[in-house]
Amino acid sequence: MNAFKLRKGAFFSLDALVAVSIMLIAYALVIGISPAKTYPTSEYQQMHYLSDDAIQVFSNTKFSSINATIRDEIMSNNPEITNDDLNKSLVDIVGLLWGLDRAGYAANITRDFFNPLLLGMNYSLKITEYGTNTTIYSSTGNPSLQEKRRMHTSAFRMVSGYREKSPRTGFVARAYVTGATKKTQSYAYFGGYEGNGNITKIVALPSIYDTISETYIELDTPSNFTLYINGMYSGYYTANDTRPMYAKNWTVPAAYYSNFTKGSNNVTLAFSDINSAYVGGGFIRIKYNTSLMDTSDVKLNPDGNVTERYYFPGIDGIINIYSSFYVPGALRSLGIQLHYLSNYTVYLIIGNASVYQNSSNSSQAIYLNNTYLSSILNYSVFGTTMPLRFGTKNVSGMSDGSDVVLNTDLSGSMSTCDVNASTAGCSGTLHYRIDIAKQSDSDFVNTILGNPGQKAGLISYSSSTISSETVNLTDNNATLVNMINTYSAGGCTCISCGIQSATDMLASTLNITVLVANRSLWYYNDSFISGDPPLDLQGRDWTNINYSIGYGWATGNAHFGNASQLPFTTAVLQGAGTQNLADAYASSNNPATNYGSNTQLLVYGDGSKRTYIKFDLSWLPARQAINSAGLYLYESGAQVGDNVSVFHVNDTAWAGQAESTINWNNQPCGTNFDNGASCNLTAESKVQVNSQYAWFGWNVTQMVNRSYTKGDLNASMALNLSGSAGGKESFRSKEYWDPTKRPYLNITYQDIGTPVNPASNSIFFRKNFTISDMALAKKGILKIKSADAADVYLNGVLVFSDSTTSHNATYWNSISIINGRYFVKGDNIVAVKLYNKRGAPWFDLSLTALNDSRNKAMVIMTDGEANTLINSTSGCDTLVSVASNDSISRACSAYENYGIVSNTVGFGADAKNVTLIAIANCSHGAYYSSNNADELESIYRDIANSIIKYSTEAMYITGDISMAKLYTDSFIEYNYTPAADLTYGNITLTLESSTFGNSSGNSSVESPKNGSYYIYPGMDVIDAKATSYSSDYWTTMLQVKSDSDPGWSTVFNLSTFGTGYSTLGDPYTVNIPVPLIKPGQTNYARINTASNTTEPKGGSPDDKVIYSVRVRGSVEYNGTFSNLTAAQDDAKRRLNDTLGSIGITMDSVNTGTMDVGKIPWMWGPAIITLEVWKS
Repeated sequence: MNAFKLRKGAFFSLDALVAVSIMLIAYALVIGISPAKTYPTSEYQQMHYLSDDAIQVFSNTKFSSINATIRDEIMSNNPEITNDDLNKSLVDIVGLLWGLDRAGYAANITRDFFNPLLLGMNYSLKITEYGTNTTIYSSTGNPSLQEKRRMHTSAFRMVSGYREKSPRTGFVARAYVTGATKKTQSYAYFGGYEGNGNITKIVALPSIYDTISETYIELDTPSNFTLYINGMYSGYYTANDTRPMYAKNWTVPAAYYSNFTKGSNNVTLAFSDINSAYVGGGFIRIKYNTSLMDTSDVKLNPDGNVTERYYFPGIDGIINIYSSFYVPGALRSLGIQLHYLSNYTVYLIIGNASVYQNSSNSSQAIYLNNTYLSSILNYSVFGTTMPLRFGTKNVSGMSDGSDVVLNTDLSGSMSTCDVNASTAGCSGTLHYRIDIAKQSDSDFVNTILGNPGQKAGLISYSSSTISSETVNLTDNNATLVNMINTYSAGGCTCISCGIQSATDMLASTLNITVLVANRSLWYYNDSFISGDPPLDLQGRDWTNINYSIGYGWATGNAHFGNASQLPFTTAVLQGAGTQNLADAYASSNNPATNYGSNTQLLVYGDGSKRTYIKFDLSWLPARQAINSAGLYLYESGAQVGDNVSVFHVNDTAWAGQAESTINWNNQPCGTNFDNGASCNLTAESKVQVNSQYAWFGWNVTQMVNRSYTKGDLNASMALNLSGSAGGKESFRSKEYWDPTKRPYLNITYQDIGTPVNPASNSIFFRKNFTISDMALAKKGILKIKSADAADVYLNGVLVFSDSTTSHNATYWNSISIINGRYFVKGDNIVAVKLYNKRGAPWFDLSLTALNDSRNKAMVIMTDGEANTLINSTSGCDTLVSVASNDSISRACSAYENYGIVSNTVGFGADAKNVTLIAIANCSHGAYYSSNNADELESIYRDIANSIIKYSTEAMYITGDISMAKLYTDSFIEYNYTPAADLTYGNITLTLESSTFGNSSGNSSVESPKNGSYYIYPGMDVIDAKATSYSSDYWTTMLQVKSDSDPGWSTVFNLSTFGTGYSTLGDPYTVNIPVPLIKPGQTNYARINTASNTTEPKGGSPDDKVIYSVRVRGSVEYNGTFSNLTAAQDDAKRRLNDTLGSIGITMDSVNTGTMDVGKIPWMWGPAIITLEVWKS
C-alpha cells in the first residue's frame, strides 16, 4: 500500500462544512437534552446514532465538494480518477482507490473526514467482499484489540463496481458478418405431374456468385432425356430405373456449368416419346458459392407484405399439369398470367374452383386480375398447399381417364309408381321407377362427362339386352341423354344379359397377355425359419431383378403347399352357357338323324336308343389327383325300374365331334355296341332308375381319371340300358329350358403341387418374365391363391400387400389391378413373401397384362331379382337362383379377366340385395340401395365421382395430334402478409433432410411413409416443404409433429378440396407451417398418396424435407474484458460458434467488430463498515 499524506489545508468546501456542522449541532442537541446522568444504554444509542449519521454523510458527500486543492492532488496522483468521478460520493472514491491498490489515499480521506465528527471516540473503516476484510483506516492503529473496548457499534453501506486490486472499467465487443463466402443452393421444383412433352423450368441464380460446385437433377420419370441449359446442349441422361414413386438422379458434368448465367436460367428436358415425356415430381438443385448473405427469394415490400410468383413450367407437347403453390400468410391479392398456344380446350383449376377455360386455337396471352379471381376463390383457404390443375381436354387419341357403362333395368316392374320424391308425381309425391331411373342416368352421364378424359356407354336390358338402345362408349352428353329419354319398361330381368353386354363393350379393344401363368415354375426358399433372405454379395435384396440366387433356393411348380394339408377342390362341370357339356342320343329308327338339340336323352332296352355325353376337362389345372367324379342326370318322367350303365368312350373322333353331327350310323361304340376300339365295353357304373323326376348319379371316377391322366381333354361316355328289352328311360339334356335340371359332372380333386416346409415363418418366391412390347402392358391383373397373408413385389416395388391371415386358398382369393408403370421392357421379376402364420403355406400366382391403361367400370341398376338367363325362352321367375348365380359369375369374371369394376344399385323396395352385394364384392365395386329419388340421384353422382377418382394423371396418346405450347412467362402472382417474421437474421441457407427411407430405415414404398429431421438451436426456419414422389397418383396427406408435440398435426389433406381427384392438382412439395417446426428437437413428417379416397398407395422412400433457415449474422455484447483485444476475440469466438451450427466457418466469412470501453465492472457487492467504540 502506498503511504502518503494529503497536503495541509481545510478538507471540506464551504457546502460540505455547513452539512457537517449541522450534523454536529444535531449531535450536541442530543447530548444537551440528555439527563445529567447517562446510563450505558443511552450512551450506546447516542454513539450508534452518531456512527450511522457519519457514514450517511460520508455516502452523500460528493467528491467535488471537498477542498479543491486536496481534490486536485488526489486526481493528479491517481489518473484513473477523472472529471467523470466528481459527482461520485466519498464512499465510491474510497472504494475506487481501494480497487486501484491506493489504500493510503483512501485512509487519509477517511481520517480527515471522520476525525472531526467522531471526537473522543475510536473508529475504523473496513471494506468486506466475499468474506475478506480490509481495514482502510483505524484511529487506534490496532482495530483487532476489541477486548479493550467498553462498548462499540457499527454502521454499514453497500457499494458495487469495485474489487481490491482490480480495474473498475473494462471493454465489451460485438461481432458481425460483413461478407460471407457460403455454400448454398437454388432449387426449381417440378409438380406432382408435369407433361406431356418437353419441359422447361426456370432456375434462378443470385446476382453474385463465385462458382457452381454442383448441378443435381432428381426426378421420377420413366424416360431418357436430353438436357439443355439456356438452349445449349448439356448432356444426355438415361432413366435406368423406371419404377414409379422412386426418384432417379443425375449429376450434370461440370463442363456444362458455364451454360448457366446470373439471374433466370431456362433448363429444358427434351424427351423422345410423348407418352413417357413427363415428370412425376422432382427438382433441379444448383449448389454455388456466394458472398451474398441473404439469398432468400422472399423479400419484404415497404408495406411489410410480400409478393411472390409461381411459374408454370414451359411445355412443348400437350399441357397436362398437376401441381400446387403455397401462400405462407394471409392472401391479399392474386393475379394469373397465361401464355400458351393450343388447338384444344385448356382449363385451369385452383383448389376445386375452375378459374379458366378456353377453346381458342390461336396464341393466347391472358391475365386474370384480382377482382375476377377474388369473386370465385375463397382467399381464406389459402393457408395450406393449394392444388393446381392446368390441363387439356377434347384431344382425339388421348386416353387418360375411365370407360364406364351404365346398365339400366327396363323390366316391367320399372313402371311401378312407388319412388318417393319431393315433387308431385304419378300419385302424390310418388313417381314411376322408370322416370327416376332416367333422371338418375342423365345426372350420372353429365357428372362423368363433366370431367376430361372420361367416356360412357349405355346398356339397357329386360328379358335380354335391348340392342336398339345400346350406345357405345362416347364423350357426347347429348347422344347419351337423348337415348336415356327414350327408355320404357317391359319384360323380365336378365341382369346377366346387361353384365355380359357391358363386358363385351368395355373389353372390345383389350388384349390379354399372360406374363406369369398359374402353376408356373418358380424359384422358392423355405429355409429361413425367421427373417428374410440375406442380401447378395452386391448388396441387392431378394426382390431385386439382379439378385444372385444363393443358399436355400430351389425350383418347383406351383401350386406350393404343405403336402399333408393340400386342399380338395370340388368343381361342377356345366357352367354358364353349358360350354363344358355336349350331349345327344342316337336312334336306329332314324339312323342318319342328329338329336343334339333335343331336350331329352333317351336310352332304350331294345338297343334302339343310346345316349352320348362328354365334358370338357381342359379347364382342369395340371397335376391334379382326381379324388371322385360323378355323372348326374335328371329323370324326365318315363317308366322306372331299369338299370342304366355308363361306359367310357375313348374315341378321339367323338371327342372332337360336335353334338350336332353324331347319329346312329357314326356313333363311336358301333350300331351293335361292340366297337371295343372306341369304347370300353365294360360298364364303369350301373344305377337302377327307380323313380320319376329325380336325380340319379353314376360313379365315373376311374374313367375321368384315365382321361385326365393321359391328357385327353374330354371325359366322354355312353349310356346303355340293360336287363329289360322293353325298358325305356328318359333324362333332361343340356338343351332343357331349366338349367337346374341339366346334366353335370361333379369332380373332387387334390392339387399335386410342390411341398414346402410348414415350419418356416415365411416362404419366398421369385419368377422372371419378359415384356417385349410395352404397348401390351399398360395395366396388370394380379391374382393370388394363398391361405395366409402375402406381399408381392414387382421389379422391387411392393405392389400388393395383404394382411389377412385366413384365406380359403382358392383360385383366386385375391385379385388386384397393377399400374402398368411398374413393368419395364425386357426382363422383369415378381417376388412374393408368403407369410405362414397358420402352418398352411399354399401359394400360386397369375399375372396378366392389358393393352389399355384406362379404368373400366360398369354400373348395374335393377329394381328386382335376376329372373331369367341369356337366350332363355322360359319366361320370367322360373330361373331365379340360376340367374342370380350366373349374374354374379359373369361380374366376377369381368373383373378377374379385364379389371372391370361393377357398382350396383338396388332401385326400390323389391331389389334383391344378396345378388347385388355379391356382384359388387367380387368385382371390387360398391353396393347402394334406396327408394328415394333424391337419394338415388345422389348415389349416382357419388358413383360417378368414385369412378372418376380411379383415373390417374398419366395420359397415353395415339395417332397424330396437334402439339401445344405453354410458355415460361406464365405465372401466378400472389401478395400476402407473411405469417412468419421475415426481418430476423441476415444469413440464409437451404438445407435438406435425409430421405424418409434413410431416416425410417425402410427403403420401400409404405403407407404412410415416415421421416424425421433435426433442427439445430439458433436456426430460424422461414420455409419448409416435404417432397412427395406420387408418380401418377395424388399426394393426399401430410402430417407433422415434433418431440414435444403430443400427436400429429394434419397440414394437408387433398380430400378437403374434393373426393374426385382427377380434377385436382397434385403437389410435389407440400409446405409445412413454420410454427409447427421446433428448433432444438427432432421433427417428424409422414406422407401418403392415393388414386382415390379408399385406396392409399403409400409414400416414397425418396421423400424428404427441404427447408430454408435464417441465422443472425452477429452476436451481441457479452462479457467485459480488461483490454480491447480480449473483448474482440471473445466476440469473434461466439460468432464462430453461431455460424458453425449451420456449416459456416470463420475462414469463409469477413467479420467486423464494434467495441465500447469504460464499461463498469459488475464487481461486488462490497460492504463498507464504520465501527465506533469507546475503551
